[in-house]
Amino acid sequence: DTYLDNATGHLVLRNQANDKDIVLQTDDGSGGTTAYLTLDGAGGRMVANRSFRIADTYGLQLGDGSDFQASFNGNHTFIANNTGILYLTQNVDDGDIHIRSEDGSGGVTNYITLHGGTGEVRLSHYGNVKIKTQPDGIDVTGHIDATTLTTTGNVAVGGNLTVTGTTTTVNTVTMNAQNAVVFEGATADAHET
Repeated sequence: DTYLDNATGHLVLRNQANDKDIVLQTDDGSGGTTAYLTLDGAGGRMVANRSFRIADTYGLQLGDGSDFQASFNGNHTFIANNTGILYLTQNVDDGDIHIRSEDGSGGVTNYITLHGGTGEVRLSHYGNVKIKTQPDGIDVTGHIDATTLTTTGNVAVGGNLTVTGTTTTVNTVTMNAQNAVVFEGATADAHET
């Protein structure tokens, strides 16, 4: 083995040639050598030429104050932003952002899609789209369970409207019906029409 040791002060490895690099090379796993890390003097950047692995419980830290952190503790992955706003940006024209997870059957599927081509946000259940944002509101596929539903605008019902409960209040000056409106209680009485 060969060692480069320093016991006092800083150890500085410097290349003073204009636009030249410092290249760390080692065996490529196939009998040759290759660059693993390049300090690119012309580009003013560091280039990792192979995968970069960080051991469990240690993380990637960005920013002067470790403002962004990503780590894996051996069981779970953590992404943390500690300063300002966390932006997730897709710059490709009409490109999408997919948030995916396990689909209950050993595969993965989309749960949230930000659709750049249509402007929709799509919420899915096991990959089946249930809610889509639209220019005039949202489209919902399936049924809605809500403990309270309040609307200040118009409600258009294309199918049957069933209302259950101990008290149903209709507070309106005019109610128009193309066929009939039937109010039916538990027992027949004079208030049903």
